[in-house]
Formats: sequence, C-alpha cells, structure tokens
Amino acid sequence: MRTAHVRTHVDSRRRFVGDIFPMEHGDVNAVTLFPGVVIAWHRHQRQDDQLYVLYGDLRVQAIDLEGIRHRWDVDSDALPVFIPRGWWHGYSTREGATILQFNGPGKWDGTDEERLSLDEMPWT
Repeated sequence: MRTAHVRTHVDSRRRFVGDIFPMEHGDVNAVTLFPGVVIAWHRHQRQDDQLYVLYGDLRVQAIDLEGIRHRWDVDSDALPVFIPRGWWHGYSTREGATILQFNGPGKWDGTDEERLSLDEMPWT
C-alpha cells in the first residue's frame, strides 16, 4: 500500500482536499464550497463524475451532448448526482457553506478537463 499524498487547495471559491485515500486507481475528493460562489463550467472526456452532498444544499447544472440544460437541487438526503463524461457541468451552494464529496475512476491529472468561463456560458 502506498502512502497517501493528499492534495489541498484553498482559494476564494472553495477548500479542496483531494486523493484522500491511498487508492491505486480511484480518486476520492472533498470540497467545502463557500456561499455565493459558482464552480463552473468544465467537462471530462474520459471520466464520469459522481457528486455526493455531505452537508448543506447544492445546485448542480449540466448540459448534455444534445445541448439540453439540466438542473438538480441536492441536499444530504439525496442520492448522488451522476454526470456522464462529455457533459458540461458545475455547481454552487444554495444556502450557506456546502460540503461535497466527488469520486473519480482514476487519478486526476488535469489532462481530462476542458473549461469555459462564466462569460462564455452564463450560470442561470
């Protein structure tokens, strides 16, 4: 078993703790989202995302491969939100701080992520 190398990052949008468990293939991450902040837009070509709300309320938006916008309001009593690869997606808190966990099938290295700014695709 390898020693965990936990990744951390804090900025004005969130506090991120990544690669929490020393798993060879998957990735488990936790994020504390700060109120009033939108984390958007990005998509992955090789991985699906699963978002679990551990505390608080989350608004998730996604745009599917046909360009249809989907929106989910999720709290800690809800099932995880599954976002297929190729879908643009993002999230924001609905009230107060929110803590979420997201899992990936592989180690995140940044090469699978494409981003758009909120100017390019507004959050509605």
